[in-house]
Amino acid sequence: MKKTTLNLGVVLASAALLVSSLVPAQAAYQSNGSFGAVHLYNGSYVLSNTFAWDGEVVGSSSATESDALLTCPATATGASTFLSTAANTTVPGSWNAYAPLSFKAGTKQILQPNLSPAAQVNGNALGVKTSGGTFNLGVACTSNSGVTVLAAFFRTINVTASTGAYTAAATATDSVGSSLPTPTWAVTTPVSPAPSDRAAGSVYVGDVLTATKNEPTIFPGDYTTAFQWKRNGNAIASQTAATYTVVDADGYAKISVDVVYTAAGVNVTKSSTQTPMVLGGSAVLGGTVSMSAGVQAMQNGFLELSIPANAAATFGSPTIVNNYSQTTGTLGNVQINDTRWVTTDGWDLQADVANFVSGSNTIDKRNLALVPTVVNASTTATGVVAAAGNAAAGSATYPVALASATKLADLGDTGITVLNANLTLRAPRTAAAGTYTSTVTLTLATK
Repeated sequence: MKKTTLNLGVVLASAALLVSSLVPAQAAYQSNGSFGAVHLYNGSYVLSNTFAWDGEVVGSSSATESDALLTCPATATGASTFLSTAANTTVPGSWNAYAPLSFKAGTKQILQPNLSPAAQVNGNALGVKTSGGTFNLGVACTSNSGVTVLAAFFRTINVTASTGAYTAAATATDSVGSSLPTPTWAVTTPVSPAPSDRAAGSVYVGDVLTATKNEPTIFPGDYTTAFQWKRNGNAIASQTAATYTVVDADGYAKISVDVVYTAAGVNVTKSSTQTPMVLGGSAVLGGTVSMSAGVQAMQNGFLELSIPANAAATFGSPTIVNNYSQTTGTLGNVQINDTRWVTTDGWDLQADVANFVSGSNTIDKRNLALVPTVVNASTTATGVVAAAGNAAAGSATYPVALASATKLADLGDTGITVLNANLTLRAPRTAAAGTYTSTVTLTLATK
């Protein structure tokens, strides 16, 4: 059954132009899993959702034209109409009933397929009529002698037992995106180190990543798509192309790409997996220690400076030593955790000190001696060296190096380094009595 589209007076030369106008944009994936929307027309070519078992019904890709074509993938070698349970939609050998179809000459397109359940002459359509239930009714595009389903266009129908009368569920674009392809990424332009020096699957700063949407050969034409690259799950501003060059800010982060599909007013985001941790970037972390209050340690990736909350240096009571008021104390333990097992870049830690203040009185920071030490009992990393620091109160200079870990050093089992520092504050002889406060600022930088 096909709708007559040419009037008797139309000459044959006009036929090609008319047929080309029947090819619409393929409809978007449907929530029932159909590759596109299938609209059902009755024997009077009126759009309908309710039919008798043996009533005339044709399928179309358009809600306004009964003769809009359904388009199979270019690799399809055959097509069939079918009646099946949802679980067996893509398993031709388990269809309840089916009938072979022919493509429009010279194309992989189908015009007005006969979707009457009674017309599915192979299999057991009568059993469906007798038992009733929920089924999928539509067109399957196949290859491999009809064994493999490349695309299936169908409506979900509810069949009334005995009479076979059925109602088709409404078409609905897949708002969840379960039928849409998942994008992937690949390193298409790797940078040094040379391939022989880098692990398979690794990603370095400077690499170019290319996204692939993984859409099938034929894809719903009314979808628009957009890319969005992400760093640790957060959108990277202005990075919406199909390729992305990994930058230094990505160091020790993970990169992924989203493809945002839009059709029928619905946006669906499909996300790729994340890359491994990006290697080859620089990292600088810092934190401050107040001698009367603490600060929270900053963290980033696999290089971490950890300072206890509310950290404060402790001093003993001042005494007169060589005619100077002097007090001694310790900075308190701070911890560096370096687990960059692949790059082992090493690090440097330095300290700066603010002048000591008590009301309107000030003691210059050069009067603070600060001598760092490695707490060996708590340190597992090797290759860590404490600096000389400032040993002479009264002539100290800041900032000053506290410790360093050499590049390519063995990080041990955990890469943990614990440091402390001995403090001596020698006040000038003219300093007024009082309690003076200051702040030590620690800065950790990768080599």
